Amino acid sequence: MPYDDQPKPRRNKLKWILGAVVFCGVVCASVGAVFIYQHKVHNNADAITANIQQSPG
Repeated sequence: MPYDDQPKPRRNKLKWILGAVVFCGVVCASVGAVFIYQHKVHNNADAITANIQQSPG
């Protein structure tokens, strides 16, 4: 058949699009993690939790 020798461009294009989406997702997750790590909110969660656990009832 004459179609056996031709590559399938749709399959190759889908791989590139999927790769680009995965790459963008990894970059966004990395930037978000760095942003969250650098801008931590300093609250008294440990003290509040300890007080709640020690209160009766």
